[in-house]
Amino acid sequence: MKISDFIFRYQAHRDSVHDSICRVRIFHTDRVAALLTDLGERNTGSSVTNSIESLCRHLAEAGHVPADASFIEHYETTHMSEAAFAVVTTEDGLPRWSKISVLAAASMLGCSLAELEQPARHCPRLVAQIEKLRVQIDPYVNRPYQESVAVLNRRNEILRQRIPVEQLRAAIDEDANELAMHRLIAQDLSLIAELYARPEEEYIAFSQFPVDSGFVDFALLSGRTRMDVTLVEIKGTDFSLNDARSQIASRLGYIVRQYPQFRAMVHRIRERVEQGHPAYNSFPGPRLPLQVEPARDINVNYVVIGGRTIDAVERRAFEMSFQPFIQLETWDSWLKKLRRN
Repeated sequence: MKISDFIFRYQAHRDSVHDSICRVRIFHTDRVAALLTDLGERNTGSSVTNSIESLCRHLAEAGHVPADASFIEHYETTHMSEAAFAVVTTEDGLPRWSKISVLAAASMLGCSLAELEQPARHCPRLVAQIEKLRVQIDPYVNRPYQESVAVLNRRNEILRQRIPVEQLRAAIDEDANELAMHRLIAQDLSLIAELYARPEEEYIAFSQFPVDSGFVDFALLSGRTRMDVTLVEIKGTDFSLNDARSQIASRLGYIVRQYPQFRAMVHRIRERVEQGHPAYNSFPGPRLPLQVEPARDINVNYVVIGGRTIDAVERRAFEMSFQPFIQLETWDSWLKKLRRN
């Protein structure tokens, strides 16, 4: 028989920053048993597992259970895992867990399966208790995540300096040459980041980035764990495919042949910029440092932007003629992909 069902607040550890909370259901059959349900993300402190000794002690000290009570640890069903039950005992002063099925738990507690399958979030009374305790423990617990001043300032600075799409479109419509388009994009490297940075605010953009004995027009470092290195070559509106073939092949060939050296170089440049030392007209995004690992492989992407219209079959054949493959954009197709107004 169930005697009580409530949310219990307790100090998990002596040095805990915040108290913990869990759902406690007390049953009585031939002895008192307590079902201790972890509240997951609604908990304000340590999990039931990581604070089981303190939790059991505090329940006894508060008079909720006798000293000889038995305890069952419980985790509710989530979209990632099934419900889990474990009998908690003490051996040589240390807690021990013995997993049991939901049927065994229901038998030990003398309750129905429906009782064990009803999550705390479906009980308005418990939800109210949880929210009240959460605010008592931390008055700011429900406050949205606050970004740092540095992130806010950098984002606003980038937005203030953005070149409008109309200015780009006017230059394209006037058949601007390669140098003119380079100068325009170099004024606002967030244009490169807007299309190729993932996550969108975690990047470092460059102009005149070193590759082999020359420089690629623009480069972008982004990604998580494995860094994405996007190299961007731009051509004028009168660009023809054959104009860039030998240059692209030469630079891709260098990256493939000298891959370890190239990977090490881009990570050195990244670290230098993250430490506050500009390099190659670096343009950092709002969120640094990048969450990438120098020991992992990098993903190299090569983009060529040029011309106004290119036959789809001819474009695909050109892209597939390189190893690794490249991405070819006309100025019109590239402009359509920009998200800014």
